[in-house]
Amino acid sequence: MRNDGPPGCGFGLSRRRFMALAGAVAIGLAGAGATRRPFRARSHRPDPDLYFDWLTPRIKWLRIASGPGGNTLIILGAKDDGAIVVDTQVSPLGATVRRDAEILGNCVLQVINSHHHEGNTGGNHAFTKDVPVLTHAAAKPRIIAQLNRYRSQIKEFVARGDGVKDTPAGTKVVGDWKELHGRIARLTGDDFAPTRTLDADATALEIGGRKLVLHHLGPGHTDNDLVVQLPDDNIVHTGGLVSFRVHPEIDRAGGCSTSAWLAALDRLEKLCDSKTLVIPAEGAPANIAAIHWQRDYLQTLRSAVIKAIDQHKPRADVRALRPNLKVPPKSREGHEDRLALSLDAVFDEVTAERTPPPSAPPTPRPGG
Repeated sequence: MRNDGPPGCGFGLSRRRFMALAGAVAIGLAGAGATRRPFRARSHRPDPDLYFDWLTPRIKWLRIASGPGGNTLIILGAKDDGAIVVDTQVSPLGATVRRDAEILGNCVLQVINSHHHEGNTGGNHAFTKDVPVLTHAAAKPRIIAQLNRYRSQIKEFVARGDGVKDTPAGTKVVGDWKELHGRIARLTGDDFAPTRTLDADATALEIGGRKLVLHHLGPGHTDNDLVVQLPDDNIVHTGGLVSFRVHPEIDRAGGCSTSAWLAALDRLEKLCDSKTLVIPAEGAPANIAAIHWQRDYLQTLRSAVIKAIDQHKPRADVRALRPNLKVPPKSREGHEDRLALSLDAVFDEVTAERTPPPSAPPTPRPGG
């Protein structure tokens, strides 16, 4: 099915974080037991007006940048000018993502949100007026309900006002923040809401000459996880189902279930082979070993919590656990609180799994 929607023509990654990301590529592959490297990643900055540091992994028409919302992927069109954007970062960086995408691809043909979290959908407001924005149907009400979170991100960035690169692109970023802050009260949930949703298990698209298949493998990380597969090129963008070598977010309110997440990873692995380029929501691009790592992480986390519950340990003790989750120290940066929150969430999940449903009241006897 071809997408005929109207094209949209028309927190930056610090050097330290970029070097950590690039280094994690080599470390991740070396530690993954891979028999060969599936790609080489290099920084791609053909234009001084680009703000993000864009990695080019193996495929010359792919660009990946890391920011406060995790990874943003740009897929450049094959036959015509244009770009597909997967995940739009936090709300203050939406215009920046769009500007970079238009420099790289001349115009934006399509936006895809891998799931509803504000780090993946916050920048939607920069696209929804004239670019098709697509996500799973279950994500739309969650996105609309996050308006206050999007507004808070804008206020935080403007109030802080630091960490911006001293470049022409950096100057434009500050201008974006101020302009957005000036109309913050007029923003509504509809400014961030997708213009199209889907609810099928698999949906085939052709956009800009690229064939994509969107797979709904959730519930897992959320109840609306979308995996973006480019089958002709053996590329899989996992969305939130994989956060490689960093602590993932376990959001029970957003439909997360770690037991269902493990089942979703099994289905995800069936889309891959040893040569698949696997692009996670967070962390460095890798191969199928990234999926194995995520499975081991969740199994280790659940085992530690289950053992503690079996020993009748209280919630406070479970939150203090530090199981060996194989997260490198540098990858814990900015995620210090996630482990305690995750342990708390798994404690609630396992407790609920073990709680029998309430028995139905007895049926009254006729005439009783």
